[in-house]
Amino acid sequence: MKSLWLGIGGALLIVSGIVLASSPHLFAKEQDEPASKPLNIEISPARLVLQGKPGETINTEIKVRNRNAGATKLKIEIMKLKSEGDTISLETPSDNDDFVKWVTFKPKKTFTSKYDEWKTIPVTIKIPEDAAFTYDYAVVISNAELPEAIPGSTQSIDGKIAIFTLLDIDAPGAVRAAEITRFEASKPWVTYLPVGFETEIKNIGNLHVAPIGNLFIKDMLGRQVATLAVNKEAGYILADGSKTVTNEWADGFPYNKQKPDGTTELVWDWSQINSLRMGKYTADIVLVYNDGLRDIPVTSQTTFWVIPWPILLALLAMVLIVLAGIISFFRSVMRIMRRISGRTKKPEEANTTTKDVVSDHDDESIDEALLIVEKKTPQSKKMAAKPLKVPGHGAKAKKSSRATKPRNDSK
Repeated sequence: MKSLWLGIGGALLIVSGIVLASSPHLFAKEQDEPASKPLNIEISPARLVLQGKPGETINTEIKVRNRNAGATKLKIEIMKLKSEGDTISLETPSDNDDFVKWVTFKPKKTFTSKYDEWKTIPVTIKIPEDAAFTYDYAVVISNAELPEAIPGSTQSIDGKIAIFTLLDIDAPGAVRAAEITRFEASKPWVTYLPVGFETEIKNIGNLHVAPIGNLFIKDMLGRQVATLAVNKEAGYILADGSKTVTNEWADGFPYNKQKPDGTTELVWDWSQINSLRMGKYTADIVLVYNDGLRDIPVTSQTTFWVIPWPILLALLAMVLIVLAGIISFFRSVMRIMRRISGRTKKPEEANTTTKDVVSDHDDESIDEALLIVEKKTPQSKKMAAKPLKVPGHGAKAKKSSRATKPRNDSK
């Protein structure tokens, strides 16, 4: 399936000198003849995105500035864009490629550009009545003469700049539409950030489409913790093409930093300790494209886990150590309490006095109380001979003591 992702830096540049185009693409060829200086120019714009209807004429322009000292003779031509997967290549048009003949320049083929001068090149595209949907060009600018040979060699490198030109024809049946065919985290779970995301977007229409949007990440409490831009360069996808866009979320504590040699290093930035990531996260992607009438959103969702198990193991070990210390402390306290309670006897249980027994009964049960005293106290006989003094109940106590004698005589 053919696909193309065109960003703001859509120009291709192959030079042996200084590269000044915004998005270079190199493709070289060897020459056996010496000639002019290497290509060193600037162009504007980096790409052309044009729209028209059958039978219309589109007029636009491109600008070129020569950065070589002195005047430079340049040539301009049209080539076809070809894409295979993520690879973009240029092809020389064949006789059957009539759409290339729609494009003309002034001057037609060659022009001279002075040093540091912006040269304006008018471009005209005459759309025939039977044209429909999309056409993809590359406006290529190069040296009109062969560049000088490489020192010590008879070979040279020919430099070219290609400006992508995308043409949409608003003919009956034209459709601009896109969908997300795949959105997932690079791994279902990670120990530490970063975590990557892959979004595959397919152009299901017959016009160029450039969806843009954001990726929102929420934790398991529903709080939004990150927002990532998706296709912020507003790159286009060719008709019936698709493209995989990647994003990375690295805002965490700690996080794995990628080194130039391809290895990773775990970075502990303690100022970001509040960014400790743990648990289940949900990623929602929202893209928007314009179908010619209004903005159309497309969405998708995926989930992933962040499980920093080394940190969790360390915390678990600390909790177990603290818990073991608390248990040991309470066990020691309980042993001490048992020792103290074993040595101490309760006086109330060992020595029960007459006053305590009598006070536990009401005025109507004095006789029963005296009988209890006689059983529990060894000296009950002596106490029975003496009047029992109960606070507030003196008279009743004397009568009770006299009443006990007939009971003893009867025995």
